[in-house]
Amino acid sequence: MKSPTLGGAWFLPTRTLEGEGLIRAVLAGRRHEGDLFIPTGRLYLTNLRVIWSPLFVYSWMRAITHPDVIDLMSITECTLSGRSLLSPVTPAIKLTYDGYPYWLYMGWSARSWTEHIDEAIANHPQRQEAT
Repeated sequence: MKSPTLGGAWFLPTRTLEGEGLIRAVLAGRRHEGDLFIPTGRLYLTNLRVIWSPLFVYSWMRAITHPDVIDLMSITECTLSGRSLLSPVTPAIKLTYDGYPYWLYMGWSARSWTEHIDEAIANHPQRQEAT
């Protein structure tokens, strides 16, 4: 039996892990440090990971060939970033994982997403086992 996937249709698929459940999903842009453009994709928050799945068109152009998958336990910072030239109207979320900054652009829902990500990190099964 195949494991369920997130993405598909318009977005690159990612297989879910055993025990992984979807918390939220939204259309979002993402940017790594040094990127000059913000590609669009679907952002998924699960109880184990943050997954950004790009539109299929980027893989056709060979610009982005796979989804970005971030384990919640590797996130050391999740903050609401101020407006910038790349996001002049709405704030962005800045995630830092494994020492790398990563920005997510999703419009006005960014504030609630930081809260949901922080809550998912606090409720991560590995963190629950440690207490």
